[in-house]
Amino acid sequence: MGLESVVAKAPSPPVSSLAELFGVFRDRLDGRSRRAEVSIEIAGLPIRLEFENELLREIISPAFRHLEAANDAEPELTIFVFEEPSLFESVFFLAELANNAAEREVWLEESPELTVILQKQGRFVTAVDWATKTAYWLVPDADSIPYINRAHSLQPLLSYWLGKQERYFVHGAAVGHGNGGVLILGHNGAGKSTAALTCLVDGMPYVADDHCLVSLDGEPLAHSIYGTGKVVFEEMGSFPQLAPAAQTHNRPDGEKALYFLAGLPIAHLVRRLRLRAIFLARIAHRPRTGLREIGQAEGFRALAESCALHAPTSRAQALRIFRGLVQRLPSYVLELGRDLHSTPAAIRGFLDRLPA
Repeated sequence: MGLESVVAKAPSPPVSSLAELFGVFRDRLDGRSRRAEVSIEIAGLPIRLEFENELLREIISPAFRHLEAANDAEPELTIFVFEEPSLFESVFFLAELANNAAEREVWLEESPELTVILQKQGRFVTAVDWATKTAYWLVPDADSIPYINRAHSLQPLLSYWLGKQERYFVHGAAVGHGNGGVLILGHNGAGKSTAALTCLVDGMPYVADDHCLVSLDGEPLAHSIYGTGKVVFEEMGSFPQLAPAAQTHNRPDGEKALYFLAGLPIAHLVRRLRLRAIFLARIAHRPRTGLREIGQAEGFRALAESCALHAPTSRAQALRIFRGLVQRLPSYVLELGRDLHSTPAAIRGFLDRLPA
């Protein structure tokens, strides 16, 4: 879940007290062994993941497999992932806040030196130490990580940290062609995941189907963060080519099926695309997919909904970047027709008509 309207901002204790107590907690964690390490690169930033055990690595790292990189670069952030079975009781450096968090989905406490995010009624803890470029993600145990969250692991932590690096989470898909890419937005059920996966099966470069990053540094870019895809379970039959990448073990009733796409021969996963347009996905009662141009205001409203994925302190900057995107890029409604294969053709045709 994102840092949305359920976020509560804690009354701040003295920063020195919070940092001192966290330091004791961190020292205890640092004394524990880490048995697995993965180096990745997200939006050009090297990050190292260190896991307390192999099971945590097996659950979290598959979503990032397409971003794995040589580990010789100095990481901009190191994330330590630990199990803490009695987590709620053990977070003594935030005992009072943890009690308050029991009534809320997400609780945020921050200072210039330290940021702490509590989720799931205090059962999941994220802490970022800005001075040492380290972060900690604590869960009660590996099996407690929700099935659907395994497709976008560490999302609150990464959303907060990447926002500080001017890369912003967007609830949207991104696919492309030789002449750039398009950002596909839409509420749940609008068809953006189906559209993106249809494009992937058709051989188009694929950045994301549900969460990606955007930046506006010289030119509008979409960056990959998770090499995954999701589709309504009953629609899996529409994508037989993706069956080897499906993971539905322990899928709760009503949840979408997950695809972990790294290594799938037909999947052309790319780390970034230059954006050429913003598309708003809508299911249309027509045979084939088409495009209808809209104004900046409608495109901005669709992008602004992604602010729910960001901490309150970074939303103003995210909105500034989103406004810059709609000023630089045309916006269209992607009217999704009944013929799935017409969607890649419509997007390819649009990109082919643009100047190089």
